[in-house]
Amino acid sequence: MQAKLPGTALCLLLMACSGCADPTEGGKLADIKVTDHGSEPGGEFCSDFRLDDAQARSFFSRAMEIDTAQLHELDTLPCFVRGTASLLGKPATWIVRAGGTAEVSAESAQLLMACRECDDLLGGKTH
Repeated sequence: MQAKLPGTALCLLLMACSGCADPTEGGKLADIKVTDHGSEPGGEFCSDFRLDDAQARSFFSRAMEIDTAQLHELDTLPCFVRGTASLLGKPATWIVRAGGTAEVSAESAQLLMACRECDDLLGGKTH
C-alpha cells in the first residue's frame, strides 16, 4: 500500500496541474486574431479597452484555465475584445474581458481562462 501512495500523489498532482498549462503550447490555441471590441450596457467606464493581435496572443500565453466556480469569483467587466483562433485545430471564437477573464469556444470545447499577470495588457489592476 505504501508503494502506491507516492504514485497516487504524483497522479493527483499532475491532474491538478493539467489546467495550469499554457493553452498556446502544443498548438492547443493558435492563430489568435482580434476581430471586434465593445462593451455591454454600463461599460462606459472601460469602453476604450482594446487589444491588438500581439497583445491577445500575450494574454492567452499568460492566462490559465479556470473552472466555472473560479470564474464566478472573479470580476467580469462589461468591456471586451473578441476574436478568432484555432483550438486543437478547430475554428474557435474567443472573448477577453477588461477584468482579465476570457472564454474560448469551439465546436465541442470551451475554455474558461483568467490572467492574473496581465495588468500591462489590460490597462489596470486585474483580480
